[in-house]
Amino acid sequence: MNWNKKTHNFGDVRNGDRVSTTFEYLGSEDPLKLIFNVSCGCTASDWNISTKTLTATLHVTGSKISTINVCKMENGQQVVLDTLTLIGNGIL
Repeated sequence: MNWNKKTHNFGDVRNGDRVSTTFEYLGSEDPLKLIFNVSCGCTASDWNISTKTLTATLHVTGSKISTINVCKMENGQQVVLDTLTLIGNGIL
């Protein structure tokens, strides 16, 4: 899959802050068929089909590495096509 980036490192962030970034989808896979699965409750994703952008928000508490699996359905199963990564280092 083709994204403008696969990883975003927020660097040092105050503990408890929520930080966001946007991933832009540049690929040819039908955006209506994409499914986004976050790795933990510290991450939220918002897919905008019309702009083909995924806004990902990370709730930083300590050092965090969170992933978002980009999937589609094939033969009744979710198949992972790509993984996007968020990194943040919570500081006091």
